[in-house]
Amino acid sequence: MIGRSSMLGRRCLSTSTARRALYNNICETVGSTPTVKVNRLAPAKVNLYVKLEYFNPLASVKDRLAVAIIEDAEKKGELKPGGTVVEATSGNTGIALAMVCAQRGYNFVCTMAASFSVERRKVMRMMGAKVVVTPAPLGGTGMVLKAEELAEKHGWFLARQFENEAGPEYHAKTTGPEILKDFEGKKLDYWVTGYGTGGTFQGAGGSTWSWRASQTWAEEELPRPLKRGGRFMNPWTTPEGQDPCEKRLRDVVRFLSEAPPKSTASTDVDARLTQPVDWAELRRLRQASAAAPVAVWLGHASVLGFYGETTVLFDPVFSERSSPFSFVGPKRYTPSVLRRDLSDWPEDLAPHVVAISHAHYDHLDEETVRRLAIRFPKVQWLAPLGLGEWFQRRKIEVTEMDWWQEFPLDREKQLTILALPAQHWANRWPWDRNCSLWCGYGLVHGAPHEAAVRDMPLCFLGDTGYCPVFRLLGSLFRIQLAAVPIGAYHPRWFMSPSHCDPYEAVQIVEDLKSQAALAIHWGTFPLTAEPYTQQLAELRDARQRAQALGQSAQLRALPVGGHMLLDSNGADLADLLAPNELRA
Repeated sequence: MIGRSSMLGRRCLSTSTARRALYNNICETVGSTPTVKVNRLAPAKVNLYVKLEYFNPLASVKDRLAVAIIEDAEKKGELKPGGTVVEATSGNTGIALAMVCAQRGYNFVCTMAASFSVERRKVMRMMGAKVVVTPAPLGGTGMVLKAEELAEKHGWFLARQFENEAGPEYHAKTTGPEILKDFEGKKLDYWVTGYGTGGTFQGAGGSTWSWRASQTWAEEELPRPLKRGGRFMNPWTTPEGQDPCEKRLRDVVRFLSEAPPKSTASTDVDARLTQPVDWAELRRLRQASAAAPVAVWLGHASVLGFYGETTVLFDPVFSERSSPFSFVGPKRYTPSVLRRDLSDWPEDLAPHVVAISHAHYDHLDEETVRRLAIRFPKVQWLAPLGLGEWFQRRKIEVTEMDWWQEFPLDREKQLTILALPAQHWANRWPWDRNCSLWCGYGLVHGAPHEAAVRDMPLCFLGDTGYCPVFRLLGSLFRIQLAAVPIGAYHPRWFMSPSHCDPYEAVQIVEDLKSQAALAIHWGTFPLTAEPYTQQLAELRDARQRAQALGQSAQLRALPVGGHMLLDSNGADLADLLAPNELRA
C-alpha cells in the first residue's frame, strides 16, 4: 500500500471489530491486523505501508479464508456439528482450517503432495488434523483429486478454497474496510497484494475500488465478473442464474455445421476496403492536435490509438489466419496493411502499451505478439485476469487487469488506462473456457476521486454483446472517440449474447454518448455467416433508424488502414460499399 498525504473527504466506514482484551475463542482474533509504515526501505518521497497479516493467530492471511469457509458452510447447512472438512492444500490454508475446525469441534482431513513441507504437516497434526499424503509425481492435481474422492466417498464437506466465493466475500467485508479505515483522510494511491486463490485480490481489492469510486459516482454499483467453479462469468445472468454466453453442446454442434458463405472469399472483396496507413499524416496529427484522440483501424479489432504523447495498440492480429494453426482456420479476405515483420512501422510512432481484450484467436495472436515483442521490446503489455501465464510462457512481462482496474500511463498518473466490463467469454482450447477474463479499455484523465465525471478520450470495447453496462459508462465518463464492434453476429440465435450486431452497436454509441465512433470487428476474417457487405448494409440501416429517432448516428466504417478524428467527415464505407437492399 502506497499513500501520499491528501484528503479523500469524510466518510463513515465499517470495519472489523477492533482489538480488545478478552475473546471468547481463538477465531475471534482473526482480522483487524495492524498497518505499519515502512520507514527505511521505501523509495524517497513515497509513504509505504504494510498490513501485517501474520498477526492473525496462525500467522497467515489464510486464517481469514478458513473462518469464511467454515462460517459460510454452517450458515448454508452444509456442515453439521461433528462433521468432517476435507481440503487439498500445500500448507497455510490447511493450517488455518485445522485451527478453525479444532475450535468448532469438526474433524479435518488434509490431502497434501509428498513434495510439500513436512513441518506444515506436523503443525496440522498437532491441532488434531489427519494428513493424507499423495504421491509427489502427481503434484497438486493428485492431492486435489484425492480430496474430491474422499469427499464424495464419505460425504465430507469439501472446502474448495480456489472456487469458494465465501473467501472473497469475507475479504470484502473485513480486509478491504480495515484498509480504508486505516487510510481515512489520506490518499491511497496503490494497493498491492499477492495472488494465490485470488480471494484477497478480488474481495479486498473490490471493496477498496468501490469505495474510492463511490466518492464521486453516487454509490453506483460497479458490475464485476462472477466466478463459479474457478471460471469467470458475466454478472448479467439469465433468470435461471446462468451466464448468457454459456452454450449447450448441441448449440455448438449446430453452429459449427453452418459454414460461412463463399461471398466472404478474397475474390469478392472490393479494393476500397483497404488503404495504406498514412504514417506521415499520423505523425502530423499527433504533433498538431495533441489534445484530441486519433484511432487507426488496422483490421478486425486491431486499433492503434494516439492521444497526446501516448500510443496504445489494442488487440493486434496481423497473421493470415485467426487460428491456433497456420494451415487451417478462418483466413483473411482483406490483406494486412503492415509487413509481416512490422519493419514499415516507424519507431517514433511505436506503441507504448499493447492491450489485449481476451483470449480468442482473433484478438490474441501468438505470431503477432512475438513479432511485436521483437520489433518493440520496450512495450508494456496489458491483459485480463488469467492470461498472465500465457505471456510468461513466452517470456513476455504482462500486467493482468480486472474490470475497473487502472494502469498509469504517465508518472503523474494523470492519464491511465482503465479495464472496462464487457459481455463476452474467453478460451484458447475447449477445456479452458472462461479460465481467463475479458474486457474493454479506456484512456482516462485524472484519479477516480477527483471528478464526478471523468474524461475518456478513447474507448475500446474489443468484443461484446449488448448489456446494461454501456449506459453506466456513458454516465461515468465523457467519451470522445469509441471503437465499437459491429461484425461476427450471425446466426443471431447463437451469437447475440456475445456479439452485438450493427443495430446494437449504434445503440451502444448512443448509450456511451460518444462524440465519434469507429466500427471494428468486421471486414477481415470469415468468422460467421454474414458477408461484410451485409455488415455495412445493416450499419447504414441502423444509422438511418437512429437518425429518424433523433439518436446518435456517429458510428462510421473506415477502410483497413484508415484513421478517424473527432471531426472526421470523409467517406464512409457503409455508404460506399453496402448493397442497396438489406439481405433477408
